[in-house]
Amino acid sequence: MNPQYVNGLKACDPKAMRQFFQYKNHPLALRAPKSVLDRRALNVTPDVNANNIAPDCTAVQICNSIKVFSALYAGFGYSVPTPETLRIYSTTVGCPNTLADICKTDGALFSDIVSLVRRTGVKIADQLEGVPDVAVLDNSISQLALATELYGAGSIGIRLYDRDEQDIASGKMLDFDGRDSGTLQGRHMTMTFDYLGLADTAQWRINLWGVWYPVTTRWLQARIDETWALMWRNLVSAPNVLQYDFLKVESQFVWQ
Repeated sequence: MNPQYVNGLKACDPKAMRQFFQYKNHPLALRAPKSVLDRRALNVTPDVNANNIAPDCTAVQICNSIKVFSALYAGFGYSVPTPETLRIYSTTVGCPNTLADICKTDGALFSDIVSLVRRTGVKIADQLEGVPDVAVLDNSISQLALATELYGAGSIGIRLYDRDEQDIASGKMLDFDGRDSGTLQGRHMTMTFDYLGLADTAQWRINLWGVWYPVTTRWLQARIDETWALMWRNLVSAPNVLQYDFLKVESQFVWQ
């Protein structure tokens, strides 16, 4: 893969993930997702936050979840400063909080990252912090679509293979047609942003290092190892609580 791209997700720990709220127990879990979720009119671009040189994609995903969620429900997409992203990562993996030391590490479990931010919060700006509600989803397309619709993003851990790297380098949509994908090159934590359908060959967009990149539904099904939903309850502006019916449900429900 192009050296400006760095992976940094360790293989998920199912035992650790079972300690989190399971979204299947949420009253909205059986809600049918929209058949099309087109956000091309939403002017929000994911941040890289040093993931072009450091294996901090797990912490970057936390921050980009904030950005998209707040763009939808706070009226402004908050960018988390890179130093805060690196603090989250370095504290989680237990290394000195310098870019040089972080670059020597080999990534993190997303379950460890979310455990930390639930305890410490994420400092977005002076006097503004985000603390997430966290849920583990099954890896079905229906739950992924629902999380993308309601919470701005489905946070996903994916595997990337030789063929994926080649397609990214040439700018091709990522697809899986059953052919051999080559050698596993790494795991990456990212998020879904929108989709133009739910059929096998329908296009979704995911964040790949600061770009909303096109992939197919069947590629996601073949590559996802873990799926999460993050809700930043304290960032929702008061008018939106009344405007969105699902937020009325969330206001009376605790993810635990």
